[in-house]
Amino acid sequence: MVRAQGGYVTGWGGQQVPPMNSFFGGPTMVRGFTTNGFGPRDLTPGTTMDNVGGSAYWATTAELQSGIPGVPDEYGLRASAFVDAGSVFRYTGPTSVGGTALQVANKNVVRSSVGMGLTWASPFGALTVDYAVPLTKAAYDVVEPHRFSAGGF
Repeated sequence: MVRAQGGYVTGWGGQQVPPMNSFFGGPTMVRGFTTNGFGPRDLTPGTTMDNVGGSAYWATTAELQSGIPGVPDEYGLRASAFVDAGSVFRYTGPTSVGGTALQVANKNVVRSSVGMGLTWASPFGALTVDYAVPLTKAAYDVVEPHRFSAGGF
């Protein structure tokens, strides 16, 4: 399976894009990173270093899925190996809060990872466990190698 995705959002009539409509990088784009784990981040000293979202993103995945030797197909188990890459960038929000200038890390840094997973086509839907190792990341990114998800294949 090969997948590519991307997006760009801009405000209407010169307005700023509300933060909730920005893009936030995480495991649905590049496995191995936590939810909101990468993308533009407020690095202002004394702050919580939150992900502030970006107005552009891209992500791509190459994944090989296969049945498991010795396990009958009717059990619904599949193993996978994957490579993910992507980025969230182009912060367009406020540049200061209360007169204090924000220091936002806002570069188009490529995040990538490799990993493997196991999916079970259960009666309740697909249940997947992934293990991913980030290959490239920014110093302020938050990684999470293990991930459990439920939903579509």
